Amino acid sequence: MPIRRLSKLVALAAALCCGTAAAQTFPARALKILVPSVAGSSPDIRARQIAAKLAEAFGQPVIVENRTGANGLIAAREAAKAPPDGHTLFLALINNALIDVISPDPCCRLGSELIPVSRFSMTPYLVLVNADVPAQTLQELVALARAKPDTVTLASHGPGSLPNLLGAWLKAEWGAHLLEVPYKGVNSEIPDLQSGQVMSAFIVPQVVLGPLKAGKDCRASRRSSGTASSSRPARRRVSWSGCIGSSCARTTRPRCASSCAQAAPMRPRTRRRSSPPSSVRRRRSGAA
Repeated sequence: MPIRRLSKLVALAAALCCGTAAAQTFPARALKILVPSVAGSSPDIRARQIAAKLAEAFGQPVIVENRTGANGLIAAREAAKAPPDGHTLFLALINNALIDVISPDPCCRLGSELIPVSRFSMTPYLVLVNADVPAQTLQELVALARAKPDTVTLASHGPGSLPNLLGAWLKAEWGAHLLEVPYKGVNSEIPDLQSGQVMSAFIVPQVVLGPLKAGKDCRASRRSSGTASSSRPARRRVSWSGCIGSSCARTTRPRCASSCAQAAPMRPRTRRRSSPPSSVRRRRSGAA
């Protein structure tokens, strides 16, 4: 056998052995979960719940670090540039799957620099409006936005955020022109929604479930059919979250994915609740 070919085979075997050893010893130290949203937000709470379960499963500390900004691009860049050993994970949201479309970045392409590890949850989005907005359903909100373009304000988290994409969907599908008002996170937009500083918002149920159940400063309006036009079919509008890691850490991916799935299984009940944003929730600034 030629010396050059033998050298290549030895190098390949060594690489395979190193990969196997890395997978068997994973994790060798503390893990890190990067969250692209502020502390106290729904993704942050979810990440900390998962971190506690992963720490128990791995016998290693799991640290949650908030990396806000650029709608996940900052966190994605850090995850892509992390050591290729699987110890850094990125808690991605649905809009982060469009990173390489909305914000082209050589170090953040999904499938090359970043790979999916495990999906955690799917959550429907609710449409909420201030009490003074004359809309009881999604259809009525769309009709109002069409009749008075750029006067109905929508809380957004900037270009590429899910509220921004949902607003663009309403405009493209039904010609509803909403004026976006930028916010750093949902925690700051809810008080403005209550006071009338902003008229509408797309928010996941977990954030407002407590006030809705207690009837505190809000009440539920009647449900709509889920479409703004009888000629258009209803489409699922949900948010999902999951872990993404560096593509270099492929040898540690199977064990990490298995542990993530056990720590945060996708329950059938969660799937059934993943429905279109078919109701408008009315926020009340006074008594319910």
